Amino acid sequence: MKQCQFCNSHKTKVLNDTLFCENCEIYFTLKNGIQLIKSLPIAETKQRTLNLCVSCSRRAMKNSSIKCRTFREYLKRLPYCSSCKSLNVVFLKNLFFKNFLLYKKIKSVFGLSTLFTLIMTWCCFEKYVSALYYYIAITADGMSSFSFIFTSFLLYHLNQYSFIRLMLFLICLYKIISKKSIYFEIPINLLSAHELDNFIDRLNINSSLESDVYRHDKRVNVHYGSQPHLKNK
Repeated sequence: MKQCQFCNSHKTKVLNDTLFCENCEIYFTLKNGIQLIKSLPIAETKQRTLNLCVSCSRRAMKNSSIKCRTFREYLKRLPYCSSCKSLNVVFLKNLFFKNFLLYKKIKSVFGLSTLFTLIMTWCCFEKYVSALYYYIAITADGMSSFSFIFTSFLLYHLNQYSFIRLMLFLICLYKIISKKSIYFEIPINLLSAHELDNFIDRLNINSSLESDVYRHDKRVNVHYGSQPHLKNK
């Protein structure tokens, strides 16, 4: 079973060049081993805004964000009551999947404290931790359990050579340093952030259109919404 590159879940289904992650609820296209989003679970709804109780409305005004990897995590960590979550779950889900890529972040899975611990353990117990380091290295790279058992059996007889132990340590160190994780830092008040982004986009589009018309024909008066008319100078 293939591991999802977005949430690291193994709850995936692969059909031809399409992968579905049950945890992310997203269909991906597989291209050269890389997951590209194919379709998002956005449902039809007549709801146009959040319907929150007084307490949840106050919490929604907080200028803070939630770190998550899936919508389920985001919904679970939202500071709303269970009634408000149930009432708005479809609207929140649509809002999440329309905007989550704007808040994409990438971080290292292991911190400096982990690297320091590995190096110190290697210095003190070099001969005894080689197999453990090898296990960390291959699990970080997604190797199957069967492959681990088979290769570990071979390495058991090679562990007496210091060169082999050093190579295992370097492989482990490289895998840990290079291992990255994707997460999303999404605002609690996602609706306001979404409306603000749309407003800024509209302003940018309107400004671009007005500049283009003014540049080609200074005699044309243009009006977009509340934007002022352009006049000849």
